[in-house]
Amino acid sequence: MHAVGIYLRSLRDAAKLTQVEAAERVGLTAKTVERWEAGRHEPKLTELAEYVLSIGGDVGRTVALLLDTRDAPAGPSDDALASLNPENKRLVLELIDQLRKSP
Repeated sequence: MHAVGIYLRSLRDAAKLTQVEAAERVGLTAKTVERWEAGRHEPKLTELAEYVLSIGGDVGRTVALLLDTRDAPAGPSDDALASLNPENKRLVLELIDQLRKSP
């Protein structure tokens, strides 16, 4: 999870936003953003995707980092999926399925 936190921090820094400003874009608290960036909390994938898009990031890259694999659309390892909470696991599998079906 820490790789995601580093990526989130770099996106926020590149956008020249404080944690408060970035959080407010999607109705989060600065404390939530701080925990994500520090790797102390696993966000819900839907919240993470909305946040990443709001600060100019790439959701696919974020999911790949979350799964600790460079090729998430091809299929993450079972170990990577096992590390996710059940809701995020379901959402990641749905996202992968949608990516495979897209042209």
